[in-house]
Amino acid sequence: MLFPLLVILFSCKNTTKPEPIYLPVSTARYNFVIPAGSTLKPSRADNTLSEWHVLQFDSLNAELYLTYTQLGKERKLDKLVDDAASMAVKHARFATALDRQSFSDAGRAVWGNYFRISGQTASPIQFFATDSSRNWLRGALYLTRPDSSGTRIHLLEADIKKMLGSLRWKKTTTQINTQ
Repeated sequence: MLFPLLVILFSCKNTTKPEPIYLPVSTARYNFVIPAGSTLKPSRADNTLSEWHVLQFDSLNAELYLTYTQLGKERKLDKLVDDAASMAVKHARFATALDRQSFSDAGRAVWGNYFRISGQTASPIQFFATDSSRNWLRGALYLTRPDSSGTRIHLLEADIKKMLGSLRWKKTTTQINTQ
């Protein structure tokens, strides 16, 4: 009777899941960390005030499209906030839920909104981050094939939140009139 109890007791092990590894990356306007195995690629830049990148999560068949814009006379914060919310709502038309979370970190001068869209949608995660005076970053995640179980989205969500938690704006020499 004691032997089966000992077998059960000692056969139950806690399996530890390895912690994800994150690597620092830098663009002309901001720094953050990305998960090892992903690749940040420049997409294009129209001028010195905007830039686009694609963060490829090859093993998870997903891409995060990033758009950076320097705020100013032609790029007003309130319009960009409204546009980001409208784009999230547009993707939520066929979804079962749209959850919005606000985030902020005064020490890094970063605040924004994070949108999690559940159900049948092309872009299940979207966000924007800003310092409300000079910098604006918008992201939209796209899966290259559907994720019926939600496992990939769960993993990607953790990576994106880690990225946003490490976001830091660079000081730049290019300035525009923000009046």
